Amino acid sequence: MFPGPVWSVDIIIAAVGAVAALVLLVFYSRLAKERTSRFTLGLAFISLVFFVQKIAAALVYFRLAATYSADVALPIMAIHSMELAGIGAMVWMAKQ
Repeated sequence: MFPGPVWSVDIIIAAVGAVAALVLLVFYSRLAKERTSRFTLGLAFISLVFFVQKIAAALVYFRLAATYSADVALPIMAIHSMELAGIGAMVWMAKQ
């Protein structure tokens, strides 16, 4: 069964977050190659963890969409919207 509108938005938010995390991963990986420091390696690792988490979240939401209602989807969407805002701020700051 295809997910309802709330779950679809939740999956889209997770996918956009995955793309933003991938942008961070590429940026910090390149920076870590140029300047070998523990800080830039740490930022690259954090970006990798964000990316894996967002991909896993989108897949899990899609699998659970047929079982659970919007009562679960709305709070999860709020949490992932805040995460997306945080990752977006990190992308913005990295590009400055």
